[in-house]
Amino acid sequence: MKPLFARLDRYVLREILGPLGLGFLVYTFILLLQFLFTSAEMIIRRGLPAPIVGQLVLYSLPNIVVLTIPMALLLGVLVGVGRLASDSELVALRSTGISVYRLLRPVILLSAVLTLVNGLLMIYLLPQGKATAATAENVAAFEARRAELEKAAADKKASAEARAAQLAELEVTITASAGDEGKLFGSIGTHDIADALTASGVEVAKS
Repeated sequence: MKPLFARLDRYVLREILGPLGLGFLVYTFILLLQFLFTSAEMIIRRGLPAPIVGQLVLYSLPNIVVLTIPMALLLGVLVGVGRLASDSELVALRSTGISVYRLLRPVILLSAVLTLVNGLLMIYLLPQGKATAATAENVAAFEARRAELEKAAADKKASAEARAAQLAELEVTITASAGDEGKLFGSIGTHDIADALTASGVEVAKS
């Protein structure tokens, strides 16, 4: 009877997973639309580019998913079990001696898995800042941090360009011993070049 029970579990899960997946997509899409409508004025006023808007949506997904998973599970169970009941399949299964509790086993297992996923999202991702709600305050902090990083990158780039221009105009002479045929005794290494540049007033790292 074990193969029959395993087949029964898969059958019940198939009936539930279809509407569950559809409900998850629909509910998540609706809440994402609500977030975009709520944040539309802020996004337009600040002129946020598409990548930043995509990041805001991505960071808001965990807050939305923790709501849509239970809703989708409820929809899947109601539609799946309702379909079995409407076609009298539950009556047929009960007539074979299968109890209601046995029929509920795959539903309970699926609920436990989704509860674990939801718990990880709520206990791990959200409190540790792995995901944040895209409120006006969080967006402002995000924009301030982005402006700070962009300024630091621009300063670093300007410093590198100024140093490159300084090196491009610099000429150094390195004196070394050579034989009658013009061949060097030894070689000129990076340390010799670094010393020559430092003597000309340009500090460089020796490596």
